[in-house]
Amino acid sequence: MNPHWRHLLRMNWQMPWTDVLVSTQWRYVGPAELDTNNPNPLLNNGVFNALLNRVGSVSYVDLSAIWNATKNVSLRLGVNNLLDRDPPVLPSEITNTGSGNVFASYDTLGREYFLGATVKF
Repeated sequence: MNPHWRHLLRMNWQMPWTDVLVSTQWRYVGPAELDTNNPNPLLNNGVFNALLNRVGSVSYVDLSAIWNATKNVSLRLGVNNLLDRDPPVLPSEITNTGSGNVFASYDTLGREYFLGATVKF
């Protein structure tokens, strides 16, 4: 099961009155279906349930900022999956990725905050 469409759209804005860069990113994972009509004889024996073979699309929004405090110091902070979207739940027989019942393309951590610094010597 692999989504047909995946998109990333990032927009950055460098504030003209200060040395801050604000960035937002939209991550889209399109719908996917399990197709059991594979000509490979090793793949035809999987479990198939017509009611659970489709997964809808999901969108994630990330927000971050970078401040260049000095020539040698920059600080960054942000949040991934700002809207705290849960991944779609899949039947565990169709993932085969070792990630339980969620396909590896989806954000499984939920909302995630980060803070960091870069110092040049």
